[in-house]
Amino acid sequence: MQETPVTTNDPSTEGLDRMVAQLDTAGDMTTNPDENLTDVDRRIAEIQERYGPEDIVTFFIRQAQPELVAAVQRTEERLRAAGIGQA
Repeated sequence: MQETPVTTNDPSTEGLDRMVAQLDTAGDMTTNPDENLTDVDRRIAEIQERYGPEDIVTFFIRQAQPELVAAVQRTEERLRAAGIGQA
């Protein structure tokens, strides 16, 4: 059975696709390996420490850090606007 892709080429779903991707990123970047909540800066530091300074994962996390942080911030703003989230 072939899975249906989440992302489509339909322009009407482009914003939704982006929002879902940001929500997924925010979930990953605010949950540590023990499945406890953390903040994005601690999560990025944990990933870099776990993989070490010379690992390709660390390299790409550093490159992606501004967008990862922005995705978390946008998601948190959307949740607050919807009345969902931490006080």
